[in-house]
Amino acid sequence: MKQNISKKYVLMLCTFARGGMRSVVEGYREDGVFDKWNVKLIFTHDDRSMFLKFYTFLKGLLIFLYYISFKDVALVHNHSAMKGSFWRKNTFSSIARLRAIPVLLHLHGSEMETFYNNSSAYAKHKISTVLEKADRIIVLSKSWSEFIAQ
Repeated sequence: MKQNISKKYVLMLCTFARGGMRSVVEGYREDGVFDKWNVKLIFTHDDRSMFLKFYTFLKGLLIFLYYISFKDVALVHNHSAMKGSFWRKNTFSSIARLRAIPVLLHLHGSEMETFYNNSSAYAKHKISTVLEKADRIIVLSKSWSEFIAQ
């Protein structure tokens, strides 16, 4: 496969924890997407100890800030689920928007509608705002697409 010679980066945000989200990302890597599109994978979460959760988030944030400050970043591909993942990844998306970097929000997790419906009115407003500000959203089914469109 031909190596990408572009200096532009795609920053892909994902959890270090094993599961569906990480499997999708690993599939991208195995299929050559990382090389073709100059993807820099940044882990933002670890499912082990509280210390590792904080360390992984902080390390991911510092790497992210370095790339958007000193490299030419074309896109932030943000793999997100509900609850903490959604709010954590919104931190990165908000920073990207301040730098006018497009954000692709890739939603995972089967309980997104439940997460939204069980949230306070204020949180629902914030969730809607996050979704509206994404440049593009990827969902895993037609029913999710209909829900997100609402």
